[in-house]
Amino acid sequence: MKWSNVGVLGLLTLSYMVGEVAHFLIAVTSKDLANSVGFGDMKCYTNMTHVEGTAVCSGFKLKEDCAGQSGCVWMYSGQGWEYQILAGPAFIVVFTISGVLMGFLADRISRPRLLS
Repeated sequence: MKWSNVGVLGLLTLSYMVGEVAHFLIAVTSKDLANSVGFGDMKCYTNMTHVEGTAVCSGFKLKEDCAGQSGCVWMYSGQGWEYQILAGPAFIVVFTISGVLMGFLADRISRPRLLS
């Protein structure tokens, strides 16, 4: 096996791994991103910087109820319809367009040249 084949295989494997990690980054960072940007549903969470005992905040559905409970904070969850659009159709559209474009180019241009 030639080293150039191993290098191309390694590059394609690395590209695939980066793409898969990108799928999970949205889900992992959605709550922090939602609070900095302001998207998604709002929900009651336990305030982790609050040191007085442990508050049970998950049952509150209204901002007023959450604010009345010590140790709870009302903030964006990063979930809801906005997240679903970001993680679903927007993701599908980007990959569909880029897949068709790369397929078109692969038919017309030398594949090694396309990958370089």
